[in-house]
Amino acid sequence: MYLSMAEKKLVLEAIFEAIDDINETLAPGRKISKDPQAFLYGPQGAIDSLTLTLLIVAIEQKIEQKLHASISLVDQTTASQDNAFHNIKTLQGHIERLIDQ
Repeated sequence: MYLSMAEKKLVLEAIFEAIDDINETLAPGRKISKDPQAFLYGPQGAIDSLTLTLLIVAIEQKIEQKLHASISLVDQTTASQDNAFHNIKTLQGHIERLIDQ
């Protein structure tokens, strides 16, 4: 199964809505950028591991609501591949692959 353009748009909307939810709890200088190329997590990342965990949970919930798909963003594969959370673009690709499975 391949995701349609509309479904891909919903994935990005889910990510952005989750970021909005998390940003409400962060100090002004710590907000997560919604730029697809902005670093999320890692050496140059904008967020710490706790914020990443909160973001992951929020994204999984938004994907469930918007696409009626139950996914787990963290598994054995992602544990060895930090690049899935490198930026919004890589995160979106990771989510799309999980939904396609």
